[in-house]
Amino acid sequence: MIAEILAAVSGLSASALPAALILRRMRRRLATTRCQLDEARRQLGRAEHQARHDALTGLANRRGIEADLTARMVSGDSWALILLDLDEFKLINDRYGHDAGDQVLVETARRLCRVVHPGDLVGRLGGDEFAVLAASPVGAISMMLARDAVAVLSQPFLIDSGIRMEVTASVGLVQVMPGDDPMTLMRSADVAMYRAKASGGGTAVEFGPLERRAAGGEAYRPPQRLRDMHPHRVPSELGVVVAR
Repeated sequence: MIAEILAAVSGLSASALPAALILRRMRRRLATTRCQLDEARRQLGRAEHQARHDALTGLANRRGIEADLTARMVSGDSWALILLDLDEFKLINDRYGHDAGDQVLVETARRLCRVVHPGDLVGRLGGDEFAVLAASPVGAISMMLARDAVAVLSQPFLIDSGIRMEVTASVGLVQVMPGDDPMTLMRSADVAMYRAKASGGGTAVEFGPLERRAAGGEAYRPPQRLRDMHPHRVPSELGVVVAR
């Protein structure tokens, strides 16, 4: 059958095609098909990587973070969600330009990757906000990681133009509890992060288990980020305070 097909394509009779020639043509076509399949796989892999990774920093993007977060919720393992926001980052863009701001973001990504542990995921949610999904069994270990992130980012940044700048970060932490869902975790860590920012920045705050039960109304707001609802205010135990 294969010989007849090749003969039809070449315009010769099946008997006129030597077996060796048929085999060579078959191998050539199979090799071409294999190369095309390999290239298709590579293109698909690149597309999947780009869909889940931030183009600037190479970290997981929001989609990648959410996918990993959902997988961790299903696994039942102990872990923590850490949100990090650079303090007064807009001033860096306004004063030094967006290229300098991008360099700060890239260096922030590098430093965060240095302080996390194996099994942790570092991602960029967007803008100057980052997330760490930390495989920490207890809150004390998670808080140590959060403080390490604050410390490593408090070291001076030196950008290509030779400008040395001081950068700080506000960090919010929430430890996973049974029955949690991704939206609840994001809101709780968001609350803690903006408390850290309200205190002056450059610090880490945990939204602890007891606090979550006592102040459930604060953490269980409609699924909209607190900063988007009140861009100049952040929640606290006593109401709303003005962010610095």
